[in-house]
Amino acid sequence: MGKQARRKKERRLEETISDGLHAEFQGVLSQGSQGAQGEGKKSPQVPIKSLKDVFDFFKINLHLVVILIILGIIGYANGLNGQFLSADDIPGIVNNPSLRDFLGIVKTFNLTSIYTSAVVNVFGTNPAVFHAVALLLHLVNTLLVMLLAYLLFGKKVAFYASLIFCLLPSGSEAIFWIAGMGYLFQAVLSLFCLNVVFL
Repeated sequence: MGKQARRKKERRLEETISDGLHAEFQGVLSQGSQGAQGEGKKSPQVPIKSLKDVFDFFKINLHLVVILIILGIIGYANGLNGQFLSADDIPGIVNNPSLRDFLGIVKTFNLTSIYTSAVVNVFGTNPAVFHAVALLLHLVNTLLVMLLAYLLFGKKVAFYASLIFCLLPSGSEAIFWIAGMGYLFQAVLSLFCLNVVFL
Protein backbone atom coordinates (compact mmCIF):
# COMPACT_ATOMS: atom_id res chain seq x y z
CA MET A 1 0.00 0.00 0.00
CA GLY A 2 2.86 2.37 0.86
CA LYS A 3 4.58 1.68 -2.48
CA GLN A 4 1.40 2.37 -4.46
CA ALA A 5 0.81 5.64 -2.62
CA ARG A 6 4.43 6.66 -3.28
CA ARG A 7 4.11 5.80 -6.99
CA LYS A 8 0.88 7.82 -7.22
CA LYS A 9 2.58 10.75 -5.55
CA GLU A 10 5.58 10.49 -7.92
CA ARG A 11 3.28 10.26 -10.94
CA ARG A 12 1.35 13.34 -9.79
CA LEU A 13 4.65 15.22 -9.31
CA GLU A 14 5.81 14.20 -12.80
CA GLU A 15 2.51 15.37 -14.30
CA THR A 16 2.78 18.69 -12.45
CA ILE A 17 6.34 19.22 -13.71
CA SER A 18 5.31 18.19 -17.23
CA ASP A 19 2.34 20.57 -17.19
CA GLY A 20 4.55 23.37 -15.87
CA LEU A 21 7.16 22.81 -18.60
CA HIS A 22 4.45 22.68 -21.25
CA ALA A 23 2.97 25.96 -20.01
CA GLU A 24 6.47 27.49 -19.94
CA PHE A 25 7.11 26.37 -23.53
CA GLN A 26 3.74 27.75 -24.67
CA GLY A 27 4.67 31.04 -23.00
CA VAL A 28 7.91 31.20 -24.98
CA LEU A 29 6.06 30.48 -28.23
CA SER A 30 3.43 33.13 -27.57
CA GLN A 31 6.20 35.56 -26.61
CA GLY A 32 7.76 34.95 -30.01
CA SER A 33 4.58 35.75 -31.90
CA GLN A 34 3.23 38.55 -29.72
CA GLY A 35 6.26 39.84 -27.82
CA ALA A 36 7.04 39.45 -24.14
CA GLN A 37 4.51 41.10 -21.86
CA GLY A 38 7.24 42.86 -19.92
CA GLU A 39 8.72 44.17 -23.12
CA GLY A 40 5.29 45.22 -24.30
CA LYS A 41 5.04 47.69 -21.43
CA LYS A 42 8.49 49.18 -21.93
CA SER A 43 8.86 49.01 -25.70
CA PRO A 44 6.15 47.30 -27.74
CA GLN A 45 7.29 44.67 -30.21
CA VAL A 46 7.28 46.14 -33.70
CA PRO A 47 5.30 43.99 -36.13
CA ILE A 48 7.52 43.18 -39.10
CA LYS A 49 5.66 42.49 -42.34
CA SER A 50 7.68 44.33 -45.00
CA LEU A 51 11.16 45.55 -45.90
CA LYS A 52 10.27 48.97 -44.51
CA ASP A 53 9.40 47.33 -41.17
CA VAL A 54 12.81 45.62 -41.17
CA PHE A 55 14.55 48.98 -41.61
CA ASP A 56 12.34 50.48 -38.89
CA PHE A 57 13.27 47.58 -36.59
CA PHE A 58 16.99 48.24 -37.03
CA LYS A 59 16.46 52.00 -36.68
CA ILE A 60 14.54 51.58 -33.41
CA ASN A 61 17.21 49.18 -32.10
CA LEU A 62 20.16 51.13 -33.50
CA HIS A 63 21.90 51.19 -30.11
CA LEU A 64 21.89 47.37 -30.01
CA VAL A 65 23.08 47.18 -33.62
CA VAL A 66 25.98 49.53 -32.83
CA ILE A 67 26.94 47.47 -29.76
CA LEU A 68 26.96 44.25 -31.83
CA ILE A 69 29.03 45.83 -34.61
CA ILE A 70 31.58 47.29 -32.19
CA LEU A 71 31.92 44.01 -30.29
CA GLY A 72 32.23 42.10 -33.57
CA ILE A 73 34.99 44.38 -34.81
CA ILE A 74 36.83 44.21 -31.49
CA GLY A 75 36.48 40.42 -31.41
CA TYR A 76 37.79 39.79 -34.91
CA ALA A 77 39.93 42.82 -35.81
CA ASN A 78 43.12 40.95 -34.90
CA GLY A 79 42.49 38.65 -37.89
CA LEU A 80 42.51 41.47 -40.44
CA ASN A 81 46.30 41.28 -40.79
CA GLY A 82 46.29 37.49 -41.25
CA GLN A 83 48.07 36.02 -44.24
CA PHE A 84 47.11 33.39 -46.80
CA LEU A 85 47.34 29.81 -45.55
CA SER A 86 49.71 27.59 -47.50
CA ALA A 87 47.47 24.52 -47.77
CA ASP A 88 44.30 26.14 -49.15
CA ASP A 89 44.65 29.84 -49.91
CA ILE A 90 47.95 29.88 -51.82
CA PRO A 91 47.07 27.19 -54.40
CA GLY A 92 43.39 28.16 -54.53
CA ILE A 93 43.77 31.97 -54.68
CA VAL A 94 47.34 33.24 -54.99
CA ASN A 95 48.57 30.68 -57.55
CA ASN A 96 45.26 30.19 -59.34
CA PRO A 97 45.43 31.79 -62.83
CA SER A 98 41.79 30.97 -63.62
CA LEU A 99 40.70 33.66 -61.11
CA ARG A 100 42.08 36.34 -63.46
CA ASP A 101 39.42 35.39 -66.04
CA PHE A 102 36.44 37.04 -64.36
CA LEU A 103 33.97 36.45 -67.23
CA GLY A 104 34.92 32.77 -67.32
CA ILE A 105 34.34 32.50 -63.55
CA VAL A 106 30.95 34.24 -63.81
CA LYS A 107 29.78 31.46 -66.14
CA THR A 108 30.27 28.93 -63.33
CA PHE A 109 27.52 30.65 -61.25
CA ASN A 110 29.58 29.87 -58.12
CA LEU A 111 29.10 32.85 -55.80
CA THR A 112 32.28 32.26 -53.81
CA SER A 113 34.42 31.90 -56.95
CA ILE A 114 32.86 35.02 -58.51
CA TYR A 115 33.57 36.99 -55.33
CA THR A 116 37.15 35.69 -55.11
CA SER A 117 37.80 36.49 -58.77
CA ALA A 118 36.35 40.01 -58.37
CA VAL A 119 38.57 40.74 -55.36
CA VAL A 120 41.70 39.37 -57.07
CA ASN A 121 41.00 41.42 -60.23
CA VAL A 122 40.29 44.65 -58.33
CA PHE A 123 42.65 44.47 -55.33
CA GLY A 124 45.15 41.78 -56.32
CA THR A 125 46.08 39.07 -53.86
CA ASN A 126 45.69 41.18 -50.74
CA PRO A 127 44.59 39.03 -47.76
CA ALA A 128 43.42 42.08 -45.76
CA VAL A 129 40.61 42.72 -48.26
CA PHE A 130 39.39 39.12 -47.97
CA HIS A 131 39.45 39.32 -44.16
CA ALA A 132 37.65 42.70 -44.12
CA VAL A 133 34.85 41.41 -46.37
CA ALA A 134 34.62 38.24 -44.25
CA LEU A 135 34.17 40.36 -41.12
CA LEU A 136 31.56 42.50 -42.87
CA LEU A 137 29.61 39.39 -43.93
CA HIS A 138 29.81 38.03 -40.38
CA LEU A 139 28.32 41.28 -39.05
CA VAL A 140 25.52 41.06 -41.65
CA ASN A 141 24.85 37.48 -40.49
CA THR A 142 24.77 38.69 -36.88
CA LEU A 143 22.07 41.23 -37.74
CA LEU A 144 20.11 38.58 -39.65
CA VAL A 145 20.28 36.33 -36.56
CA MET A 146 19.05 39.24 -34.45
CA LEU A 147 16.09 39.80 -36.78
CA LEU A 148 15.22 36.10 -36.93
CA ALA A 149 15.40 35.67 -33.15
CA TYR A 150 13.25 38.79 -32.74
CA LEU A 151 10.61 37.36 -35.08
CA LEU A 152 10.58 34.09 -33.15
CA PHE A 153 11.21 35.04 -29.52
CA GLY A 154 11.16 38.81 -28.96
CA LYS A 155 13.68 41.56 -28.36
CA LYS A 156 15.54 40.32 -25.29
CA VAL A 157 16.26 36.87 -26.72
CA ALA A 158 17.16 38.47 -30.07
CA PHE A 159 19.92 40.58 -28.56
CA TYR A 160 21.48 37.76 -26.54
CA ALA A 161 21.21 35.27 -29.40
CA SER A 162 22.89 37.64 -31.83
CA LEU A 163 25.56 38.52 -29.26
CA ILE A 164 26.40 34.83 -28.75
CA PHE A 165 26.40 34.25 -32.52
CA CYS A 166 28.63 37.28 -33.07
CA LEU A 167 31.30 36.35 -30.54
CA LEU A 168 31.15 32.55 -30.48
CA PRO A 169 34.74 31.38 -31.15
CA SER A 170 33.59 28.55 -33.43
CA GLY A 171 32.58 31.18 -36.01
CA SER A 172 36.12 32.48 -36.29
CA GLU A 173 37.12 29.79 -38.79
CA ALA A 174 34.84 31.23 -41.47
CA ILE A 175 36.21 34.73 -40.83
CA PHE A 176 39.95 34.02 -40.51
CA TRP A 177 40.18 31.21 -43.07
CA ILE A 178 39.93 32.85 -46.50
CA ALA A 179 39.17 29.58 -48.32
CA GLY A 180 36.22 29.12 -45.93
CA MET A 181 34.48 32.23 -47.28
CA GLY A 182 31.74 30.03 -48.75
CA TYR A 183 30.40 29.38 -45.24
CA LEU A 184 29.66 33.07 -44.81
CA PHE A 185 27.84 33.35 -48.13
CA GLN A 186 25.81 30.24 -47.34
CA ALA A 187 24.92 31.68 -43.93
CA VAL A 188 23.80 35.00 -45.46
CA LEU A 189 21.52 33.25 -47.96
CA SER A 190 20.17 30.74 -45.40
CA LEU A 191 19.42 33.37 -42.76
CA PHE A 192 17.88 35.68 -45.34
CA CYS A 193 15.54 32.90 -46.51
CA LEU A 194 14.58 32.01 -42.91
CA ASN A 195 13.78 35.64 -42.17
CA VAL A 196 11.58 35.83 -45.29
CA VAL A 197 9.73 32.67 -44.20
CA PHE A 198 8.97 34.06 -40.72
CA LEU A 199 8.02 37.58 -41.84
